[in-house]
Amino acid sequence: MSRLLHANLWRATFFLALACVVAAQAAPIASAQQATRQEQREQDPDERAVGRERPERFKIRDSGTTTLLLTPLRLEVAVGSRVRLTLSVLGANDLRRLPVTIRFDPEVVELVSVSLGTAWEDRPAPVFLHDSSRPGELVVGLAQLNRNDPGIFGVAEVLELEFRAIGRGTAGLVLDRFAAITGGATRREATALATEIVVR
Repeated sequence: MSRLLHANLWRATFFLALACVVAAQAAPIASAQQATRQEQREQDPDERAVGRERPERFKIRDSGTTTLLLTPLRLEVAVGSRVRLTLSVLGANDLRRLPVTIRFDPEVVELVSVSLGTAWEDRPAPVFLHDSSRPGELVVGLAQLNRNDPGIFGVAEVLELEFRAIGRGTAGLVLDRFAAITGGATRREATALATEIVVR
């Protein structure tokens, strides 16, 4: 009986020692793997916040053109409805100033409000001026005047617009007199895509 107890005790001690050795050897490997994964996450531009920081490979992907886009691209609504539109920039490269005029049919829709988009939630707010005194026209100016503030890169939602449908017809919202100006005060090539609101 004592021999059996001694054998079982020896076997348990052996496996416990083996487990400690394996754990001691695996810990540095796991720590190294964890550090490698953390380093990859820090270096991976795809995991950085969109619009916040210039990715390392942005120059390779840069098309040289910034696009202004109103979304949704097309809406069908009833008279009296309110619609929200987002003005976004695509392919921005250190965007610091954005003047733009939005034209629309004042007999079909009327502007209710204009406000800053989500691009400015985690960064210093820009100088934001807008004028809608002329029927069917909204003039907007956005400018980051502090050189230390981060510019916009990639894709970002810069404005939120709300309209009310007041008459039947089709209101094509056209972007006009726009420019994408970088931190070096240079004008970057820019294009724009309009949207359409159909009121029935």
